[in-house]
Amino acid sequence: MFVHALNPTILQLGPFEIRWYGLMYVLAFFVTFYYVRSAIRAGKLSITEKDLDQLLGWMIIGMIIGARTFYALFYNPLYFLSDPIKFFFVWEGGLSFHGGLLGVVLVGWYFAKKK
Repeated sequence: MFVHALNPTILQLGPFEIRWYGLMYVLAFFVTFYYVRSAIRAGKLSITEKDLDQLLGWMIIGMIIGARTFYALFYNPLYFLSDPIKFFFVWEGGLSFHGGLLGVVLVGWYFAKKK
């Protein structure tokens, strides 16, 4: 039986810490940005680089809102109902990959419909 003992924090400098899931979100957006930008420059996609910048900006917002909302609703609803302002304290942790994915998909769908 495998039990992971991976520390979720990569680096901590005083109150500032970098966590693995945060690093993965950032890496995913950078890889996506450079891949899609190269496809635009090669003529494989018919959107502009400005559209790409707008899309990824909105996707970051959708990812954070979706991840936090999903976490609040499905993992710890009583905590957030007792102190709703804590919903906005994302630096205290509590993001869900499933909600982040849903947020990105919804923003991407809306953007595609709009453009």
